[in-house]
Amino acid sequence: MPDPRSMDQAFQRIMRSLVDTGRAPHYAELARALAVPAEEGRALLRDVMAAYPIGWLHPDTDYIASFPPLNNLPTQYRITVRGEQRWFAQCGFEATSATWLFAGQTVRVDAPCLDCGDPVTVEIVYEVLKPGYPLAPWCEFFNDSGACLFTSLDMKPGWRDSPCPMGPVVSTVQIPRDLLSEGTVLIGAGLYSAQHNQNVYHVKDTVAFQVTDNLHFVDGGSARGDWEGRIAGAVRPRLEWTRSYAGRPG
Repeated sequence: MPDPRSMDQAFQRIMRSLVDTGRAPHYAELARALAVPAEEGRALLRDVMAAYPIGWLHPDTDYIASFPPLNNLPTQYRITVRGEQRWFAQCGFEATSATWLFAGQTVRVDAPCLDCGDPVTVEIVYEVLKPGYPLAPWCEFFNDSGACLFTSLDMKPGWRDSPCPMGPVVSTVQIPRDLLSEGTVLIGAGLYSAQHNQNVYHVKDTVAFQVTDNLHFVDGGSARGDWEGRIAGAVRPRLEWTRSYAGRPG
């Protein structure tokens, strides 16, 4: 039966290696760090992975592939800390969880958008600690040049002027497809009190993602249509056009 204390030490050593170096240790390195024989290190690794089913080894090997929230293999969820990108998250959900590994530091997650034909949904989670105050969230969107693309505030009647009860709150806003231009988009988020007309908090650059715009999108075309050249503009909305000939709608 695996020794729980040894498994805890092995787990901490694996996670610490990922945080410090961006890569998971080989079982021989794990064994050396724990001052045990190599085969015991291999057995400990297998025991830890069996007890941590959301992580896994590369098939038919003893190499760690994923150890959430971080991934030992590159993914599209790139994590940057202190200006250095050496970490990868297992998935989008785990990318947001990676912040607890870097306490007190700014964690940036860059994730290329894999299907820009879908709307982009931004979810803000916050907790109300004192009841009786009307609170409303807002988001700001910047490109990688620092230009503000737009800001969106939750102005829905009945919400912004009603006191929030205590407890966790999830606010969601959806950006329509075919609005953003190609490039990196950074999102900041905040919460303001309509009663006092002031921000309760404001966090800049909370998350970033990459926007691409493909030619001839599957449902009849993207905002760029079949134009292959550069399209200027901070945003690229797909607008409805009309045409008429000799005064007749066409």
